[in-house]
Amino acid sequence: MSSSELLEYVTRTVAVGGRLELLDYAFELGMAVIRSSGFPVDWFERVHEALASPQIAGHQDAWKLLKMLGDNWDAMSQEQKELSRRRALAMFESDVPWLTGLVIAEIFAEREQPNWTAHWILRAAQAETGISAACAIYAVRIVWPRLRDANDRRALMEVVRNGVRSSNDETRREAAVTLQALRNHVE
Repeated sequence: MSSSELLEYVTRTVAVGGRLELLDYAFELGMAVIRSSGFPVDWFERVHEALASPQIAGHQDAWKLLKMLGDNWDAMSQEQKELSRRRALAMFESDVPWLTGLVIAEIFAEREQPNWTAHWILRAAQAETGISAACAIYAVRIVWPRLRDANDRRALMEVVRNGVRSSNDETRREAAVTLQALRNHVE
C-alpha cells in the first residue's frame, strides 16, 4: 500500500458515505516511518491533502487520519508539526465530529508544550459548540499532570468548573468527569 492509495481509498470511501478502515494504512505508515527514520514526506502530504477536503475533515472517521499523525508525531520534522498543528486547529474550529475533536485534544494535550496546550484550552473552551468546549475540557485531564504553572492550573480549573454549569449536556458531562479526575489526582 502506498500513500497515493491511501488518498484514493479515503476519497472514494468518503464519497459513498462509507466507514474508513485505516489499520493497514496505519501499519504501512508506521513501517515507512521506521524505514526512513522520519515522517515520510509523501505520506505526510497525502494525509494533509485528505484532511484539507471539507468532506473528509467532516467525515465521522476523520479522526483516524489525525490519529495516524498523532501516533507518529515524534517522527515529524518541526515544519511538519507546525503544519499539522495548523490543520488540526482549523479543523477544531470548524464544527468537527466528536471523535475528531477528542483526537485533536489528545494530540495537543499529549504532544504540545503544557503551557501552549493550556492557552489553547482556554480559547477552545469559549467556543460556541458544545463539542469544542467538551473536547477542550477533556484535554485538561490529559495535560494536568504535566502542567506546572500555578496560574495555568487555576485558569483550567475555572474552565472545568464553568463547564459543570454549562447549558450543553456534553460539556457538563465531560466537566463532571474531569473535575472528579482532577480531585482524584490531587488527593
